[in-house]
Amino acid sequence: MSRGKHFSAEEIEFIKVNALVMTTTEIAKQLNRNYWAIHRKMKEMGISKSHVFTADEDFIIRRMYGKYPVKAIATKIGVDENAIYNRCKKLKLTKGGAQ
Repeated sequence: MSRGKHFSAEEIEFIKVNALVMTTTEIAKQLNRNYWAIHRKMKEMGISKSHVFTADEDFIIRRMYGKYPVKAIATKIGVDENAIYNRCKKLKLTKGGAQ
């Protein structure tokens, strides 16, 4: 059973073409869909956007988290804001710094 409106052929093609060059959030905004609808559709399509964080990126996150907006950190590293939130959770960071 469908959770919402179906994806058109044009939307599916847009996702295929842009999945590796745009963030999921950017695709969602462009298609006027929410993040999770795009995330689910990409998963259905077999498109993975998992980012393997480097030690340098972890260093940047540790230095910037709590001092700068998450959007700024995400832009600097080139990932979604959700990727930063998830990475901070894994690194056990809080707005005040590491725990």
